[in-house]
Amino acid sequence: MNLIYEHALKIPPRTNDNTYPDNATFTAGVGAEDLEHAYPAINVWAVRLVARLARAEATKMASHDSGLHLRASGKAAVTARQARVSGTGEDPVLPSPVDPDVDGSRPARKERNTRPDTLATWNKLTSFSFRGLQKTCEQNAPVMWHILNSYIDEDYTGTGVISVRRYRPQNLVCTSQLAALTFGRSNRASQYALARGVWLFATKAHRSIFRVESP
Repeated sequence: MNLIYEHALKIPPRTNDNTYPDNATFTAGVGAEDLEHAYPAINVWAVRLVARLARAEATKMASHDSGLHLRASGKAAVTARQARVSGTGEDPVLPSPVDPDVDGSRPARKERNTRPDTLATWNKLTSFSFRGLQKTCEQNAPVMWHILNSYIDEDYTGTGVISVRRYRPQNLVCTSQLAALTFGRSNRASQYALARGVWLFATKAHRSIFRVESP
C-alpha cells in the first residue's frame, strides 16, 4: 500500500485532467470514483474509510455499554393505566418500544432514561477520573484516539515511549475532547459533561460557561 501511494504521489497529473482538485489531500463532496489521478483518489478513499470507522466508534462510545451514561434526574416511566386519557376511553400514542435509531437489542427510550445504574450519585461523581475515562476512550474509540493524538503531537506514533507535556498534557486534552465530542453525539453520554459541570459550579465559574457546556 505504501509503495502504491508513494508511486502515485510522484506522478504529476495530466495537463488535460480536469478532475484533479485544487486540494489534493481531500475535498468534501468529491468521491474517489470521480477522480482520474490515483493520488487524490486514494486520499479521498482513505478519509472516507476512516470517517466510517469513526462513526462506528462514536456509536459505541455513545451507547449505554460504554459506561458514560449519567443523568442528574429523570422522569418516572408512565404506566398504561396512568397514561389513559380520562373520560375518552382512549390511550395516547406511547413511545415505540425500540428507538428508530437502534436495533431490537436495546430497551425502550423511557426505560433507558429511568435506569437506576445511570442515575448520578455523589459516589459516582467523586469516583470519576480522567484515567478511567481515557481507558474507555482507548478501548472504544482507538481510531479517534490515534487521530486526536496525532493532531496535537507531531511525534506521536502510537507505539513506544510517549512524552507527556507538563502543561496541557496530550492524554488529558485528547480524553476531554473525545468525551466532549461523544456528548455532542448523544446527550445521554454525559458523564464527563456532568462531572465538569459540577466542577465548574464548585469553582464558581461564570454562568456564560454553563450556557455553552451544560449537560
